[in-house]
Amino acid sequence: MEFKLEHARQFGLAMALAGFLALLFLTPEYRNANAYELTAGDIGKKISMTGKATGFFMKGGHAFFKIEGNGLLDAVAFHATPEQVSALRARMIVVKGTVASYGNKLEIIADKISPAG
Repeated sequence: MEFKLEHARQFGLAMALAGFLALLFLTPEYRNANAYELTAGDIGKKISMTGKATGFFMKGGHAFFKIEGNGLLDAVAFHATPEQVSALRARMIVVKGTVASYGNKLEIIADKISPAG
């Protein structure tokens, strides 16, 4: 198969467009949310919430806590990393994750936990 130089520009543009589309569909988009505005319709959606971690405890390698910021929301970080556990001790944190339901209550399954600011 021979590749002609005059087609290089079109090929390059097509590859760049394919890359941008892949990023668009593969990168989860987190929307900023407050606990009080979440409903059952948000289950499965990616959110970001900033607040204070309260009631933190570990069980079976998982971190359980509540995030308090414009409402109170239960949260869990499955297989919590040392970095996530350390962040939970910060004054204010940012939790990014997926809204789920457990025991008829909404919660956030944390993907990322980091100190705010």
